[in-house]
Amino acid sequence: IRPNFITFEENGVNANSSVPRDKNFYLYYNAKKEKNFGLSSTFSSMAFQSFLYWFFAFILSPFFNNKLHHRSLSPFEMFFWFLSLGRKLLYKVTEKKLNKKIYSLDKKYFLAILQVYNDTQIIHHYKKSMEEFIEENIISFANHARAKHYLVFKHHPMDRGYKNYSSLIKSLSQKYHVEGRILYIHDAHLPTLLKQALGCITINSSVGISALMYDCPLKVCGNAFYNIDGLAYPKKLRFFWREAHAYKPNLKLLENFRAYLIEKNQINGSFYKNSFLFTNKE
Repeated sequence: IRPNFITFEENGVNANSSVPRDKNFYLYYNAKKEKNFGLSSTFSSMAFQSFLYWFFAFILSPFFNNKLHHRSLSPFEMFFWFLSLGRKLLYKVTEKKLNKKIYSLDKKYFLAILQVYNDTQIIHHYKKSMEEFIEENIISFANHARAKHYLVFKHHPMDRGYKNYSSLIKSLSQKYHVEGRILYIHDAHLPTLLKQALGCITINSSVGISALMYDCPLKVCGNAFYNIDGLAYPKKLRFFWREAHAYKPNLKLLENFRAYLIEKNQINGSFYKNSFLFTNKE
């Protein structure tokens, strides 16, 4: 749940989560009153602690098995983050007009969420590549969406320095004859994108929860714990393009689902700032 919460589950998260998948469980769930204490920005603390982590992980790597991490522990990893910063500044200029165009397409586009290409959620719970996800969405959109609609791919900010799908998306758009209707954005205001979208397509990103909170119809293409009838669209993707408008999340189901998560598997705090004050405020 964003923001202000950490997920903590005994048997694993997302596809491994023990969270019930039955909508009737949540419809009749007796939700408790939410206690949610806000957090200030954690980015500077996160950046500093990440630096310490990478530094000591590299220095001490001969003594430990670091193969479980999805990123390399090489000092050259720093290059990708400097590249990410450079691209962020570049896209702020080069994508300014594109951002304005997308914001003007209120209820005329679908939003497809790209995830970190080598994240464990992709490798273990999707088992396809991001390139395959992109192509499958473009093919389905080209064959089944209305001609007046657009498909917007939103890049993951943590993958900005590692991947760029511009050439792939351009070539696939030409191949399937949807040039001009497929848009690719790196940095945009996600809440605005979700509020104005006809629907959101994700694999198993936490953005799926955000989409539900913004009353945006959701299609899940991977294995996600929130892929529950009444929250997410239950039929195949090819039908979603024309039926999404009629399948917004059930508000009572969503409210109780969110309350259950906060009560059972969320901690009100942050990994990057001391959270003991929140427990003392009760």
